[in-house]
Amino acid sequence: RIVPRLFAAAVVVASILTWTGWYTLLIMVGLAINALSLSFSRAQSIRMAQFVKTPTCFLYNLLVLSLGGAVYEAAVFLSSLIGVLRARPKSKGATGGQF
Repeated sequence: RIVPRLFAAAVVVASILTWTGWYTLLIMVGLAINALSLSFSRAQSIRMAQFVKTPTCFLYNLLVLSLGGAVYEAAVFLSSLIGVLRARPKSKGATGGQF
């Protein structure tokens, strides 16, 4: 669990050293959350972390005019959404039309 924390700290330090404006905070937060999510043991928790990481990185990519980065983040968001929806627990009351 120490390695993801070290990577998150490295992201923060690198972001400070390469500061280009307030929008640097967006990528810093997104990538730090991504690094920390590597220590999560449940796949569902990792997917949920992507719902915080992806919008911040997507917005950053739009602000710096990185079309490839924005498309990537949109794909990550869609993939995470599908994963969360497919892995959600089934309701016990639903019978699917069967008796």
